[in-house]
Amino acid sequence: MTKKINADLLKQFENVGQAEVSVEQNETIESMRVVFTTYPKNYFTQLDFVKHLNKSNPFINHQLHKLLAENFIKRVGTKRKYYYIKA
Repeated sequence: MTKKINADLLKQFENVGQAEVSVEQNETIESMRVVFTTYPKNYFTQLDFVKHLNKSNPFINHQLHKLLAENFIKRVGTKRKYYYIKA
């Protein structure tokens, strides 16, 4: 790898990892808790949170699994589509 290519490659990674991930996760999961608490009888899809919180699908999936593990929410539905509701 030449020095020019190496410098260009390193420049692309300059700001990667700058954000505090744990803060973002905490804010997102707390926002999700508020939604579930405010609307305890409503069913939400993962895509609802992806769209409205402007987060990636894998990120929201991870947060939903945390809430499921805490028994804060429950998952209902079919193998094709799942819905989440306050437990």
